[in-house]
Amino acid sequence: MFGKLTKDGRVGALPLSRSILDHFDPESGSGWMPPKHKKTHVPVHNGQETIPNSLRDAIQSFVLVCAIRELRGQGLQHSSMLIHVTRYVDVQDHVREQVEEAVRRMRQKITRGNDADELLDEMRKLWDEDFVPTRDRVAELAPAEDMPPALPSWEDIVAKLPDVLDDITVRSINGTAKDALDYATPGAALKVIAVGGDKLARGLTLEGLCVSYFVRTTKMYDTLMQMGRWFGYRPGYLDLCRLYTSPDLVKWFGHIADASEELRDEFDFMAKAKLTPEQYGLKVMSHEILTVTSPLKMRNAQTLSLTYSGTRPQTILFHRDAKVQQANLAATDALIASLGSNFIDGPKYPRDGDADSWPHARLWQDIDASKVLAFLGAYTTHPNADSAKSAVLSDFISKMLDIGKLKQWSVALLSGGEGVGAPHVFPGGFEPKSLQTRKTEDPDPPGVRDPAMFAIGVLTDPKDEGIDLDDDAWRDALARTRAAWKPDPARGRVNMPSIPSGKGIREARDRLGGKADRGLLLLYSLAPYYRGRDMLPENLIVPGWDKPIMAFAIAFPSSENGIRVEYEVNVLYWMQEYGPSE
Repeated sequence: MFGKLTKDGRVGALPLSRSILDHFDPESGSGWMPPKHKKTHVPVHNGQETIPNSLRDAIQSFVLVCAIRELRGQGLQHSSMLIHVTRYVDVQDHVREQVEEAVRRMRQKITRGNDADELLDEMRKLWDEDFVPTRDRVAELAPAEDMPPALPSWEDIVAKLPDVLDDITVRSINGTAKDALDYATPGAALKVIAVGGDKLARGLTLEGLCVSYFVRTTKMYDTLMQMGRWFGYRPGYLDLCRLYTSPDLVKWFGHIADASEELRDEFDFMAKAKLTPEQYGLKVMSHEILTVTSPLKMRNAQTLSLTYSGTRPQTILFHRDAKVQQANLAATDALIASLGSNFIDGPKYPRDGDADSWPHARLWQDIDASKVLAFLGAYTTHPNADSAKSAVLSDFISKMLDIGKLKQWSVALLSGGEGVGAPHVFPGGFEPKSLQTRKTEDPDPPGVRDPAMFAIGVLTDPKDEGIDLDDDAWRDALARTRAAWKPDPARGRVNMPSIPSGKGIREARDRLGGKADRGLLLLYSLAPYYRGRDMLPENLIVPGWDKPIMAFAIAFPSSENGIRVEYEVNVLYWMQEYGPSE
């Protein structure tokens, strides 16, 4: 659904989500359904108690989906639409009434032919600009056995609309509503628009769910996982499914998908090692993203506990402050100056005929941990970062040093790419000719952007974790990757891996010991200008800063010793960012 996050942005996502931007005014905080509203809220759009255009589009999409499914021979199957915009029953009732009115007006216009031209023009535009290209794109992404059927003609769709609209009902589904969705009645194929809240989110499966309109504002991962009703198989109508939601929620569900996939990889390795269910549970609990249930629900409401062993924390959240960027560049300069002149420029390895090389990198090996700790002490990470927190990382490294681990490190400085910026010469005469670029999560064009911070999707390139591994260690990591691998076309796993995964490399570092068993600090010099933009002040990611933006990632070897560190959670920030516990 959400694709895979790479350093070039998210790729391979199904083109099924549609952004909702008209449900409230972010500047005034008011509108049809603002993120924070009371149970007495009355939804008003443009001064009237009516639905916004985005919900009108979603309902029209559902009507088209029902017609298409009828013409595809799926008329005896249920079709459902979910509208989930508030937790308050009274507000849900207002929404249901507005949706019923919208459907009633559509039905009158289509069945009686009264003023139907404008409505049909709107639906034809949705057909031409959305349904046709989306079906073709899904066909490109889908395997042969899941190829979506051809779309019927527009004329056939129009002829089917009166019957479809006559069948559609609108129901309230909540703890107090008497409405129920009776999917069991023989011969009754429901076409239903379900308006609800917590009951929809947590306890009810909607048969044949095709269209979701979803603007609930919680960002708690456990709650979001319960709310996501659109996951699952949609045989014969996947190309028709639509998720209307806010860009923020698309981003957060993408985060969940990434974290879940990472945890599946972890479980593959744990299954291979025949670890116990208790050890599985500890891994879930310590995951820096999936552990994010509300601290208000936790036994200790102000601390989280995690282990970094076998992980690769990376900076993806940054201060939009030139002074902080200057300090972080100075911290990087100080570290590099302390590493000395015993380095490798442009590391390269044969890799069994398919060479790995980093022509724009410099690598230092056998570095004492104290120098990495000094860098982390001087580098300012963003306080809202999930895992790459300098102080917590330092605490973990110090605790590992106490048991004789992580004494030696490799440090790599990486540059080279399509990015540009003002010249900067690192100590030792290393001057990047070009800089790496990463796609930011700023709006494009960056008009209304967060003035205090910015975020990127992924910092690291998967192969970078092998920059200090010789071919023997690399082969061992590849063997571990293959041993844990199993085909799974739904996850894009078709061909046996030809390069080791990051997890395989971290496992190999621990199991091989010796020179391989060390931490790896990767320093990335990122372009200060938005990708593909000219070197103009308005195109700077951080106003007033035109030198490299320094980012880092740390690859920690796996370890059977579950050293854990605790860190305090800013509960006020948590409440502001994620909302109250539900």
